[in-house]
Amino acid sequence: IRMVESGSFVASALAGGVLAGATSVRLTYFASLPFIAIAIVAFLRFDEPRLNRAAEPVALRSHIALTYRTMIREPAVRQVVLLAALIGLLSQAVFEFGALWLVALAASPALFGPYWAALVSTLGVGGYLTSKLNLNRRATVSLLAVLAPAAAVTLTWTRSLAAVIAAQTVLALLLAIFSIRAGKLLHDGVPSTLRAGVSSGVGTFSWLLFLPFSLALGWFSRGNGVQPAGWFLTAAALLIGLLLIASEFRRQPLPPQPTG
Repeated sequence: IRMVESGSFVASALAGGVLAGATSVRLTYFASLPFIAIAIVAFLRFDEPRLNRAAEPVALRSHIALTYRTMIREPAVRQVVLLAALIGLLSQAVFEFGALWLVALAASPALFGPYWAALVSTLGVGGYLTSKLNLNRRATVSLLAVLAPAAAVTLTWTRSLAAVIAAQTVLALLLAIFSIRAGKLLHDGVPSTLRAGVSSGVGTFSWLLFLPFSLALGWFSRGNGVQPAGWFLTAAALLIGLLLIASEFRRQPLPPQPTG
C-alpha cells in the first residue's frame, strides 16, 4: 500500500513540477480538481469492510476510557506512544515546512516537483527497506537513530539546494522506517481489540504536539530565518532517536534459535 501511494505521489509531483514550470502555480492547483472529483466518486462507491464489527459492540465512552488507560498504564506503551507521536510530528514538519528552505534559497518553481517527488518517494522506499533491514538488531536501530539528527542538523548550516533536498529526503526516509517500526512496537504492546483506537489516539496526540511546535517554529523562523529553525527539527530528531533506542533496549531479547 505504501509503495502504491508513494508511486502515485511521485508521478503527481513530477507532473505538477513540469506544469508549474511551463504555466503557473495557480493553474497547477486548478489541475488537481478533476482528481479530487474522481476521489470523491471512488469514496462514495467504496464498500466498508465489516469484519471489524463481528465482535460485541461496546459503548463509546467505555471504549475510549479503556483505550486511554491502555495508552498510559504501561511505561513501555507510554514510551512507544510518545515515540510514534513525535515521529508523526517531525514527519509532518518536514512535509509542511521543508519547502521553506527552497523558498529561502530562491529555488525555481520547476524544482519543487522533483523535490516533492523525492520526499514522497520515501514513503514507498521506507516500506521496502523496512522489510529488508533487520530492525531486531540494536546496532542497526542505533545507527539509524543517529543518522536522523545528523540529517536534520545539516539544514541548519548548508545553503546548497542539493544538500538541503538530500538532507530532507534522508530524514523523511528514516522517519518512514521509524514510523513502521514504532507501529509494530505499539501493536505488539496492546491487545488486538484496542489497536485501532490506540493508533487513532497516537495520531491525535501527534497533532496536539504539532500545533505548538509549528507555531514556535514559524515564530522563530520569522525573526531569525529558516536555517536556524532547523534546530527545532534537529531537537525532535534527537529525541526520537533516544526514544527509539530506549524502546529497543526495553524489549525482551529474542530467545535463542535451536541449532539441532
